[in-house]
Amino acid sequence: MKSSLSISPPQLSFDCSPVDRQHIRDLISTLDNANLLTLGLKAPALIAIGSTLNHLHPFTFIHVAMSNSELREKIERIFKHSIKRTVFMNGNGITEGFKHRLDREKANKNLEPHLKKFSHSLHVQEKEIASFIQASAWNDMFLHLCQKMNKPSRQSSLE
Repeated sequence: MKSSLSISPPQLSFDCSPVDRQHIRDLISTLDNANLLTLGLKAPALIAIGSTLNHLHPFTFIHVAMSNSELREKIERIFKHSIKRTVFMNGNGITEGFKHRLDREKANKNLEPHLKKFSHSLHVQEKEIASFIQASAWNDMFLHLCQKMNKPSRQSSLE
């Protein structure tokens, strides 16, 4: 006899500790404020901060960052700067970047089950994010979220 019991993935929580929130802020701010010279000098600090956030689901990281207008603006500046974007998304050759975290979660089929909640939390349409996930277009997803969420009508509803 077949069992009709299905196992659903655990619910993703966008809550994280104040320490994790501060680490997200520190990582984004450090990347945003660095110039090309200091970016190399700050690599050890960026690696250390990033390693403290490995336990977070990528959607939790994105939710925390995108739910704050200051961090959203910093992320948009990072993604418009090719070297900073590359360091954040691809790592520095020693450690993996955020793209690798997203790729791994996608390969483990651990993005789609949380897509509805993630999209709703950021006030965007599920299909908007789904197309980026399907194509693994992570840079485009970040820029799309920044541009869409930096519209004045979105800012007041998130903060």
